[in-house]
Amino acid sequence: MTKRYWNINLEEMMKAGV
Repeated sequence: MTKRYWNINLEEMMKAGV
């Protein structure tokens, strides 16, 4: 797993959480 992948996952989670 790359850091970029994790970053995208975090952003998606944040968007879904909003």
